[in-house]
Amino acid sequence: MSRGGRHPFPTSSTTLVVMWIAISTVITGVAIGMFWLASLWGGVSTGLEHIYILHPYIMLTLITPLFVMGVAYTLLPPFWGGKPSKYVAGVGISLLIGGESAYIVGIYSGYLDPLVGGVASLLASIVFTASILSTVKFENKLFLYPDLFITSSLSTLPIFYFIRLMLDLGVLWRVPNSHLYLIIITGFITPLIIGVSTRTMKFKFTTVDMRLLRVSFYLFLSSITTLLLGVAGLVWRGLWIYLLYPSIILYSISYNVFERSPGEEYLSRMGVRDLTRYIFFRRHINAGGFWLLAGYTILLIYYSPNSIFNDVFIWDAGLHSLTLGFMGNYILAYLGVMIPPITLRKAAYRNLNSIPLALLNIAISIRVLADVYTPLRSAVTAYIHGILILGVVASTIYVLARSLRE
Repeated sequence: MSRGGRHPFPTSSTTLVVMWIAISTVITGVAIGMFWLASLWGGVSTGLEHIYILHPYIMLTLITPLFVMGVAYTLLPPFWGGKPSKYVAGVGISLLIGGESAYIVGIYSGYLDPLVGGVASLLASIVFTASILSTVKFENKLFLYPDLFITSSLSTLPIFYFIRLMLDLGVLWRVPNSHLYLIIITGFITPLIIGVSTRTMKFKFTTVDMRLLRVSFYLFLSSITTLLLGVAGLVWRGLWIYLLYPSIILYSISYNVFERSPGEEYLSRMGVRDLTRYIFFRRHINAGGFWLLAGYTILLIYYSPNSIFNDVFIWDAGLHSLTLGFMGNYILAYLGVMIPPITLRKAAYRNLNSIPLALLNIAISIRVLADVYTPLRSAVTAYIHGILILGVVASTIYVLARSLRE
C-alpha cells in the first residue's frame, strides 16, 4: 500500500485479520481447558472427555505461533530496516492455519493423516523464520543481545515442528509432551518476548543493562541447547532449568521489570497520552515479570532431584504461570501500545484500562493456588477460573476494538 494509505505497513491488514482469528479461536481453547480442569480438579464427568486432548494443540501449537507470526511479520523486519512482505506473510500464515487445523482434525478424528498437517506447519515455520532472519542486521551494538534473543527464538520454532514430525513418524520416541511444550514456551516465546521487550524499552522509559543481558543470553543459549539434548535423551532432562533460572533473573534485573516510575525527568515531559500508555504498559510488564519468575521457580522446584513437589498439579502451576501469567500479561501490554500504531498509525490511549489485567491475574492466581493447595480444587473453582479467562478475552476485544476506532 502507499505511504499515504491507511495502513503503515503492507502486512498491517494481515496482522489485524490474524489477530482477530487468534483471539476468537482462543475462546474454543479456553472453553475446552475449563471443562478439562473441572474434570481434573472436581473429578466430574462433563461428557467432553474425548475432546480434552485438543486443548494444548489449540493453545500452544496453533494460536500462540499464529498470533506471534501475525504480529512479527509486521513488527520485526523494521527493526533492521527491512520491508514486510504481504505475500510471504500470507503464504506462511496460510500454511500454519491449514497445517495445524489438519493436524488437530487428524489427531481428533482420525479422518486425516496428522503427518500432512505436521509437514505444512513445519514449512510455515521455515518460511516465517527465513523471512524474518533475512532482514536481520547486527549493525547496532546497542541492540546486539536483544537481536540475538530474537534470532534464537525464531530458529527454535522450526526445531519444535521438526521434532514433533519426527515423533509422529516414529523416528523419535518416549519424549514427554511436557518437554515439547517447554520447547515452544521456553525456546520460542520466552526469548522472543525478552528480545522485543529489551529492544522496545522506550515504552517503559528504562535503560537496559546490556552487560547483564549478555550473560543472560549465553545462559539462555546453554539452557535451550541442554533442553534439546534432554529431549534427545543425551543429558538429564531437568538440567536446562538450572541454566535458565539465572538467565531469567539477569533479564529481570537488566530490564528492571518491576520499574515503579520513570523518574521526574520523564514524568515532567509526559502528556496525558504518554503517561496513560506508560502506566498501562508498566502494570502489565510488572505482572508479567512476576509470573515469569514464579513460573520458572515452580518448575525449578518441580525438576529438583528427589523433589516431593513433582506431581502433575505442580507442573500445571508452573506451566500456566508462564502461559497465562507471563505470556498473557506481555501480550496484553503490546496489544494496547503496539497494535494500533503498527496497523493504523494510531497511538491510542483513551480506551486503555486495567479490567483485562485484573481479570487475568485473579484467574491465574486462582489456578496456581488451587494447583498447590488441594482443598481449593473443585469443579466450581475450575469454572470460576475459566469464566474469568473468558472475561479477559471479551474485555480485551472490547478495549482493542475501541482503541482501533479511537
